[in-house]
Amino acid sequence: ALETGLEQVSFLENLGSPFEDALVRENIRGAEAEVTEVRQIAAAWQAGDAAALEQLLLNGLKDSPAIYQTLIVSRNRAWLPKMQSCLDTARCFIVVGAGHLVGPDGLISALRARGYSVTQQ
Repeated sequence: ALETGLEQVSFLENLGSPFEDALVRENIRGAEAEVTEVRQIAAAWQAGDAAALEQLLLNGLKDSPAIYQTLIVSRNRAWLPKMQSCLDTARCFIVVGAGHLVGPDGLISALRARGYSVTQQ
């Protein structure tokens, strides 16, 4: 791992000052974009805007159907019977990532389709 790190430092040093500056600026822009996206997700969540959440959280995943199917759809389908079993026998506290809640393949839609009343509090 040390050699890899040294190779990266050497690579950056060989770029020269203008390229180093551009690389730093680009990394800052990327970080600012991530902060903006997190703020948008938080605002959509607070407002209860499921459509905005779906777009912010899932649109990129839906561009790769196999990944979307594996990370969201398959996992939601596997969790549903366990969730139903818990909900039918006790009061449950269930934690999942926000991307699993929204959209037509989301847990909220699936639970509602099975007759559960789901509300945001």
